[in-house]
Amino acid sequence: MNTDRAAVVTYNEPMVIEEITSLASAAGYHVQKTFFIKKLLHGRYGIGEGKAEILKQMKEDGLIDSVIIDDKINASENYNLSNFLGCKVIDREKLVLEIFARRATSPEAKLQVKMAELLYELPRARELVRRKTMGEQPGMFGYGSYEVEKQYRSIRSMINLTKKKIEKIRKRRELFRRSRARTSFPTISLAGYTSAGKTTLFNMLTRSNQPVSPSVFTTLSTTTRRASLDGVDALLSDTVGFISRLPHYMIEAFNATLEELSFADIVLLVVDISDDPERLSEKYSTAMTSLEELNVASDKVIAVLNKVDKLSEEEVQNRLKVLKPKLIEFAFTSAKTGQGLEDLKKMIRKKLFAHEKKEELLTSLPAETT
Repeated sequence: MNTDRAAVVTYNEPMVIEEITSLASAAGYHVQKTFFIKKLLHGRYGIGEGKAEILKQMKEDGLIDSVIIDDKINASENYNLSNFLGCKVIDREKLVLEIFARRATSPEAKLQVKMAELLYELPRARELVRRKTMGEQPGMFGYGSYEVEKQYRSIRSMINLTKKKIEKIRKRRELFRRSRARTSFPTISLAGYTSAGKTTLFNMLTRSNQPVSPSVFTTLSTTTRRASLDGVDALLSDTVGFISRLPHYMIEAFNATLEELSFADIVLLVVDISDDPERLSEKYSTAMTSLEELNVASDKVIAVLNKVDKLSEEEVQNRLKVLKPKLIEFAFTSAKTGQGLEDLKKMIRKKLFAHEKKEELLTSLPAETT
């Protein structure tokens, strides 16, 4: 269990502050002080020298053990700032990776986390090689010249090996999908911003008991169960949650899990409607952008506006005004109390029936002739 006391450098926006605080807590850091910046100053430290001096004094006074930068800083900036402060510097990507490593339990999730970690470490190992060739000592990293080059080559080799293992997972999933297709069961996948209540909804619909936590990234690998939805049997899958500013290489590393969304007949996009309107809108947009990047067609998506039990009718309508221009189909639910689940099941059945009729129509059309 990590017990580091940390200072956080982030942006002065409510949703951003809430998210980085949640991420830091999930990784086991105790935030002692939060500093705000308008933008990263890409240069020697990534942040201004004035803030770097304040952080150094806090470290020397024994007030903090590490510093979290709520953005991506490059390998050179991380190296310089770590040396200057005399402590560990964790950027946003490294923080997310630390949470992934803590949450991964299945062999598949561990393999995907390892891939993301290797892709993160490669440019940092390259930076150590560059500094070594310039005659600079690796310093606090503690590597000699030979070890630096050996580490870099080792990371490249492990990336290639891990890619092959993940490719085997993808092929195995493809076989599972073909097998499921022969059963004629429609497939439904849950997606959404992390901590929106996906797994609670999954448990209610499938009568399962998957682990649920208010912390982020409780789910890192896909879980699939059979569910009866208004008289229709379907296969329901729970997937890893989204966060804002998730780098592309992490999405790629988890593609073996996330690609389940692109093959689903329906995607239930779970949204925490109890968020304040501005954050709600931003989180919904983040999730929809992630689905677009995964090639999920918008007409497959039903927005599940969850945690409606936390709000009054007036508050629900205020949030709906913010979201409605972006919504195609939606349902109000409380996965905790069961409110709205029967209506959601009926909506799923109707959409599946429409999808089935569309497929029948497409297959019955005569082939084009030239």
